[in-house]
Amino acid sequence: MNWKKQWQLPRHYSASTFTIMPSYWESFSYAVAESLSCETPVIASTAGALPEIVSPNIGLLFKTGSEADLADKLLTACSMPHRRSEEMGRKGRQKIQHSFSKERFLKNYLRFIGESVNGTFSNSSLDEK
Repeated sequence: MNWKKQWQLPRHYSASTFTIMPSYWESFSYAVAESLSCETPVIASTAGALPEIVSPNIGLLFKTGSEADLADKLLTACSMPHRRSEEMGRKGRQKIQHSFSKERFLKNYLRFIGESVNGTFSNSSLDEK
């Protein structure tokens, strides 16, 4: 598939059975979030933050750089009942809506700013609320 414009992506994600993200390095993958928001499960490497986004109930993870593990996950995906991949897609969309909504981002960001200013910030405070 060639380069696509942003407005074309939802149609392509939605028409896919899985999105594959074989990154060696990844902080936050918009492609993974976009795929999940279109109810398309993901096969992703264990690079960077991908395991935080792709949990076992919404996709499959393979060891970064392992062609054999990627091939195994592709075979798993191809033999998976369609009903199961649809369920993964629905759960993926729910996760994106809940964990990465604008409201949650702003709430965490404002809390971060407030705690930074007050000197009370800790990494665990973002996960608690």
